[in-house]
Amino acid sequence: GKVEVHLEIYTKENGRVKFQICVTDTGIGIPKEKHQLIFTAFSQANTSTTREFGGTGLGLSISQQLLHLMHARLQLESEPNKGTKFYFELELVYDEQPHEISKKYAIIDDFKAAKILIVDDVKYNRMLVEKILKGKNVYLDFAENGKEALEYIDKNHYNLIFMDIQMPVMDGIEATKRIRAKSIDTPVIALTAMDNSEKQKILDAGMNDFVAKPFSPKDFYARIQQYITLGGSPETA
Repeated sequence: GKVEVHLEIYTKENGRVKFQICVTDTGIGIPKEKHQLIFTAFSQANTSTTREFGGTGLGLSISQQLLHLMHARLQLESEPNKGTKFYFELELVYDEQPHEISKKYAIIDDFKAAKILIVDDVKYNRMLVEKILKGKNVYLDFAENGKEALEYIDKNHYNLIFMDIQMPVMDGIEATKRIRAKSIDTPVIALTAMDNSEKQKILDAGMNDFVAKPFSPKDFYARIQQYITLGGSPETA
């Protein structure tokens, strides 16, 4: 199978550009009666997808809301066993003159050999974390679910743990409870698409704080600085 992303520019004149972005896949498809349901927060067309592969059912809802703010709408064409097509049209102002991109985030070059465990079932998220921490003098381990994270923690000492909430096999809440049951006080930061209203649930599980998805380099740098004492080499149990 495959996923393809297409960009088609319709018009570009008088300082405005109108274009369409289309994402197509060759997946299982979505029945017509489920087309509107999947745009509802925490909903998916097939609940078995969540059980097998993880996911929160928030991606489409967030995408639709972002497009709504730009006066556009995410549209869908799909049939079972024939794949899915999501697309939207947008008109934006553009500037022909090149501009230097400002450095939005503080430059932090050295985390003094801190050892960090990243727990997330989504490969893209793990790759993103690895990219934004590349060259920062950190030791990273990656786990795909809570059960695997516990196996890493039994063998290693970490300065900080970033823990996804929604994961197959064992979610982040259960994994954190088991970490605390072992009397391990390593700071655990939730990686979550949940908002502030869910923060108490995270804290009750024994987590120290959370980084909201979609996360940015600034979020990670701030949490690392806040929750670990920089210095020294990683320890091994």
